[in-house]
Amino acid sequence: MPTYLGNNDLGSRELFNQRVSYFFDGYSSTIAPIDMWNNKPFYGKLDPNGATIYPIERTLKRLNSAPDDNLFVLNFVADAFEDFRKHYIFTQQLDAKGSMFENLIPKKAYENPLLNWNDYMNSVFLVFKDGWLTSDKRDQKIISFRDYITEFEVFLREMGPILPITLTNYILSTQVSPLISGLIIELSDANHGDDLSKSLFYMKNKCFPCYVEAAQKYGFKVDKNAPWRLVADLKSPALLPYLNKYGLSFTSLFNMCYTKAYNTEINLIKNFLFESYSAFVGESPEVSIYKYYGRCKKTLQKVIRREEYMEQKINEQFPDHFWIGYYIQLLANETPNVITSKDILDLTSTSQTLIRKGLDETAYKLVFDSFNKTD
Repeated sequence: MPTYLGNNDLGSRELFNQRVSYFFDGYSSTIAPIDMWNNKPFYGKLDPNGATIYPIERTLKRLNSAPDDNLFVLNFVADAFEDFRKHYIFTQQLDAKGSMFENLIPKKAYENPLLNWNDYMNSVFLVFKDGWLTSDKRDQKIISFRDYITEFEVFLREMGPILPITLTNYILSTQVSPLISGLIIELSDANHGDDLSKSLFYMKNKCFPCYVEAAQKYGFKVDKNAPWRLVADLKSPALLPYLNKYGLSFTSLFNMCYTKAYNTEINLIKNFLFESYSAFVGESPEVSIYKYYGRCKKTLQKVIRREEYMEQKINEQFPDHFWIGYYIQLLANETPNVITSKDILDLTSTSQTLIRKGLDETAYKLVFDSFNKTD
């Protein structure tokens, strides 16, 4: 097996050549891997209907073999992994001392996408507050919560494709690890961009074939680009007994173990805007506006106090049907040219009517379908 030298410190041409070489010849096992870089980047992030999803926390289970008490995956994945690990350690007879293959200790597992989103949104807020609003004196236009969310939407018209704030598009971005799926366990902290270590310390290890074979036996695939990463194969018959233990099937698990992002993200966005506006006003409770009066040849200062809001007042002035219209515009900013301006107006009107009738989930599904229609 040749040695592969791709790493992120190389120049673009050499890196491209090395990555192509690894793509075609780098993986050594005859058992097919999963390629989460090139073929399956959204594996575990989308349900069969194309909706962005994330795990329901009560369906997570701690990995008992992990020294870190905070490593979790979906319950059926945890059970399958522990059985795989016991089987591998019992049957593997080769000398694996000092390598990952000695004990197969989990190093990474589920990451909470909501916590990651909160951290990310704090960064977006700083870009908006310290960059966008300070440019061209935009901050002087912000007196009320309505002014604030209007300017924030304008900001996202420019930044939406590169700074998605809807959970639907944030989870699908490259900023979010596939670990959020609850289907993945990593057995090393190795660098995903270092092809040399992948080949030398993992795929050239004499224990690698046994590791891959045992993983397949218990319903896991090895990631082609991270051989220390095990991914639960939701099409593997070997997983079925573990699913059945929890009353799950390959089809039902997406409804029973996952939440659709479009059902929760409007409230997340609403809460973020309220909290960030409160922080903005707390930091800058007043705005000074300067106006030049030519007749008296003077520039006069006017100090205006920004409006403060309690959450109840926000809910009264901005009811649920307002927020779905705002949300639709955010989606349009993040995915331009997916639907026309007329379609946006029609969709907003229809979805707001559904919200007024108390048919919230129907409205959310309509919006999802409209932005994910296939011709």
